[in-house]
Amino acid sequence: DRLNFKIGIYHYYEQSAIVLFTKGGYNLSMSQSNSALEVARELNDSGLIINMLNNTGIVYQYLGQFDKQLDYTLQALTIAEKTNRKEKLVGMYHNVANAYYNLKQYRKSTHYCLSAIKLHQQNGSTAYVNRIYATLGQSYASLKFTDSALYYYQLGAEESGTRNDIYAEAAIYGYMVSTLADRGDYKAMLKAAEKSLLLSRGL
Repeated sequence: DRLNFKIGIYHYYEQSAIVLFTKGGYNLSMSQSNSALEVARELNDSGLIINMLNNTGIVYQYLGQFDKQLDYTLQALTIAEKTNRKEKLVGMYHNVANAYYNLKQYRKSTHYCLSAIKLHQQNGSTAYVNRIYATLGQSYASLKFTDSALYYYQLGAEESGTRNDIYAEAAIYGYMVSTLADRGDYKAMLKAAEKSLLLSRGL
């Protein structure tokens, strides 16, 4: 503050928001995120603005305010598309898909997941594609397209194993349990449940 070092002030608020979010202090995290967003706008840095719009959207998700989650993630996506931030677009599409899923708009969620996967396959990205597969599986499951749901769950579980993303792998097998139950495939359901339980105990 004394140096009027704006980028330093931005990083303080950004990192403080992340730490508070990690500790479960969502309201305090929201306050710090808003301060970081204000500074990012003063700096007129589109990359920083995208980061904080996205982070703020995630905090709103954990607060259960899904309309605001969608609003902020769509703002971030719009800027990313206008500024051709290809490295951010895969993650942005996935975040928008998550927001639509939370709002029970499953077809829109499916659309954005498929867009994220297509872009990832075309250009590559650092996004967790296994988690995109998981969201896509959840959307298909909610639409009662169980074959498609199980297909993407399996892709997500395999990719999670490759990435050693044990948390996601355990969660995906947990999602599979519900879909297999809907199909009455109880042997496969038990197998998926046992895998999820084993991975969860390992964590």
